[in-house]
Amino acid sequence: MRLSPRRSAFTLVELLVVIAIIGVLVALLLPAVQAAREASRRAKCQNHLRQLGLGVHNFSDTNGFLIPARIDFEYLGWTTMILPYIEQPALHAKFDMKKKVSAQPADAMKTTVAIYQCPSRHQPGQLTKQFDSGGSGQHGSLGDYATVDGTDSADPPYRRDVARGMLVNATGSITKWESTTRFATITDGLSNTIMIGEKHVLHSAFATEEPGGDGPTLGSYAYSTMRVAGGPSFGATPTLPIAKSPYDKVGGQAKVVFGSWHAGGSCNFVWGDGSTRPLAPNVDCVTLAHLATRDDGGVPPGQY
Repeated sequence: MRLSPRRSAFTLVELLVVIAIIGVLVALLLPAVQAAREASRRAKCQNHLRQLGLGVHNFSDTNGFLIPARIDFEYLGWTTMILPYIEQPALHAKFDMKKKVSAQPADAMKTTVAIYQCPSRHQPGQLTKQFDSGGSGQHGSLGDYATVDGTDSADPPYRRDVARGMLVNATGSITKWESTTRFATITDGLSNTIMIGEKHVLHSAFATEEPGGDGPTLGSYAYSTMRVAGGPSFGATPTLPIAKSPYDKVGGQAKVVFGSWHAGGSCNFVWGDGSTRPLAPNVDCVTLAHLATRDDGGVPPGQY
């Protein structure tokens, strides 16, 4: 009987070489995989902002004026008012715009609205861990986007109807209010004015309302849904730049500025015309302030 040839096995050295080669290949591929995932998250974030921009336009088409950032302190703001215009009428029906946040249904406050979240920072189902010390509301779902109020964090004009951004506070009372802006008041041009962007959240302040500004996206606290950019005197005092990273304290102004958790630090915005374009964290504060203002003469195209 003829015996079959004996099969040779891997030697220990050969096995170690194969393992080493596989390890090198994994090490080479891992950054590419991570970069691809981040690119996907960035694109998803931009798509969310694009949908919010479309919601603002739909609101304007229906009502004849732009949605206000907020009607009054301790009451619901733009993130709730816009719900019917972003295909969330059932959730909107659970709220009563004439009642304070503290009186709103807990289940509604905790509902995740997918397009309010950037996947590089927040995930569905995450809730606040701390609410503001003023006790104006309750815990709720997290969100990443804020209206561009203007250039100055002083109060006034920050959080006031005299602010110079595109979407600012309404005048009047909770029962009889009026928006102060319309598309016609954006005289700098819709493609030259930022409308809503990614708010800066310090890594140490994740899911906290005060002092981090990462409170319920369906709440009332201004720091959670409204931000400013540039600085006083149209950025001549450059105190309000775009944050460079999740660890950037921005000279003590972290809770009022814009910024992202994307690799490289670029911050996504939806502009007045509904387009989405990012701004780099090193954009000049004078330029940034002009972009955050609706009627100052604007910035020539290509300057940012």
